[in-house]
Amino acid sequence: MADIFLSYAREDKVRASQLAATLEAEGWTVWWDRQIPAGKTFDEVIEHYLEMAKCVVVLWSNASVFSEWVKNEASIAVERGVLVPVVIDRVKLPLEFRRRQTVELLGWKGDPTHEGFEALCDGISAITKGTTPRTKLVKPQLQSLTLNRRWLVGLASIVLVAVCIAAYLLLLRRPLQVAPLISGDVIYSGTANWRSPRAGPRAHTTKFDLYLYIDGVDVEARYTDSSGDTGTLQLKIKGNSIVGDIVSETEGGRCPWRGTLSKDGSKLDATYHCPDGERGELRLVRQ
Repeated sequence: MADIFLSYAREDKVRASQLAATLEAEGWTVWWDRQIPAGKTFDEVIEHYLEMAKCVVVLWSNASVFSEWVKNEASIAVERGVLVPVVIDRVKLPLEFRRRQTVELLGWKGDPTHEGFEALCDGISAITKGTTPRTKLVKPQLQSLTLNRRWLVGLASIVLVAVCIAAYLLLLRRPLQVAPLISGDVIYSGTANWRSPRAGPRAHTTKFDLYLYIDGVDVEARYTDSSGDTGTLQLKIKGNSIVGDIVSETEGGRCPWRGTLSKDGSKLDATYHCPDGERGELRLVRQ
């Protein structure tokens, strides 16, 4: 059972990761990364951790105030009496949560001595009944040992030689690893030029924002554009190429998607072609 269930919008994953790491450094256990075990559904996993956590920290942001998932999780936390709300953007909270005392972490960069973060820790401690005090454990000092200096120097030399030999053998066995062009959570923005039979013969241009969440060669992505369309992508990345499918939540349907990264990963050009005849070209720049 986790001490803290961290509720956030997918667009805020980078900031959620930073907060989770800092809370774990304080000694709490945090469930926040929504990985679904084999054989389980998203709803089942979320409900389990949400009901079992001692405290629910909700991150209110420009994205999460419109997220039905986040609002539902916050409502359940209110029913259980374990909600600790936190604002990370200057937003107007959903009506049912406006009268609650809310912690401010506007512009927070991970400083554990930040006034807002300390207030957050106090709120968590109050709900978890001091499950994990903020005071760090002090390592006991080793008793001083009287060692023969010559013996100690000899032992250190043997250890150093052994470490060097082991490192050399390890390098011989491991192939040279080439760092990927992009990794972790990455945002690209730019334009999408598209045509669709249902929209007539004229070409259309919209602003396009792409949020990538990369785990090795697997890429989970989410996009929004100024036409009001939103959707998800399931992709694979290999060198300069990214391929997979794009699924529009607004229009529905699955479309093959292929992208090419520039040599330094700063630019991403992509195309897609849908079964209903829609075609699009994307010109994006890393933010």
